[in-house]
Amino acid sequence: MPVETVKVVGLRKVPGQPLGLTVTTDEHGQLIVARILAGSAAAKQALLSVGDVLLEVDGVQIDTEEQLKEAVSKPNDRVTLKVGPNLKDKNAQVTNKLSCYMRALFDYSPAEDTLIPCKEIGLEFKRGDILQVSDRKDPNWWQASHVEKPDVVGLIPSPELEERRKAYVPPEADFVHKISICGART
Repeated sequence: MPVETVKVVGLRKVPGQPLGLTVTTDEHGQLIVARILAGSAAAKQALLSVGDVLLEVDGVQIDTEEQLKEAVSKPNDRVTLKVGPNLKDKNAQVTNKLSCYMRALFDYSPAEDTLIPCKEIGLEFKRGDILQVSDRKDPNWWQASHVEKPDVVGLIPSPELEERRKAYVPPEADFVHKISICGART
């Protein structure tokens, strides 16, 4: 990657709150910004983009998600990131800026969800809550907030993910394929 394409950004951290971004590792082993949570410190400062390559945190090279989490969780009020260019095609990014409102049909706790990419940024809700969905780009995890607390944005499972979750039958409960009694009674 050419040197002139690298930038250094300083993000202010809000005590007790996550930065509001999730990362993934690409096929080359680089850490890529996968999601920026609306309303988070990272989103408000608008210095990072989805697809940016994270190279260093506070002058230390990072190679894994664990190293990033450890470096960002240090008790500093700022974090300095060395960032490579956004490799995603800007024209390929389809943003859904229209928000919609949904009534929750079930209770949801991110602390109990084994599929959520980051429990800290999950949004807990109860059956009957009204949620404003602000970002539906990810087919599995939408960004939403409670109508009563619009400043607290978090991830919720998409209806498609919930349908797949309900349709999944764990192997220990799959009696249709377990029972294999053949033969005749004598």
